[in-house]
Amino acid sequence: GITFGDDTTQKGAAKNVATFTIQASSAITSDQKTNAMYRMPYNATLLGLQGKITANGNMRGTIDIAGPDFGDPTTGHVQAISFMHTSGGNTFDHASIDQASVDAGDYLYVDISNNASGSTGAQFFVTYETR
Repeated sequence: GITFGDDTTQKGAAKNVATFTIQASSAITSDQKTNAMYRMPYNATLLGLQGKITANGNMRGTIDIAGPDFGDPTTGHVQAISFMHTSGGNTFDHASIDQASVDAGDYLYVDISNNASGSTGAQFFVTYETR
């Protein structure tokens, strides 16, 4: 562990969760959801993804690290986690990471490429820890 000057200690890397909520009046469209971005508070390593959708069926997409232009975050973005949920329930866990390292100040967002389930709502939880 680490002991700080005020005698407090930290026994391991701080862990946190980036949460993304997408809601639509009809089936969620396939595109980049940059209105639901998450700003990384510190340099971090991505650990995994959990998802929950409102309908049973297929949903595919990615969690992306935004490009350097905050006004146009999809320019120069990098795929961090790709996921594919197949039928068999409304929740899923995904631990395969394409780009694990994220810098402080970077933004994450969801990019849906297929919503065959017709889900009108989805939540994604990306777990990360300090590096």
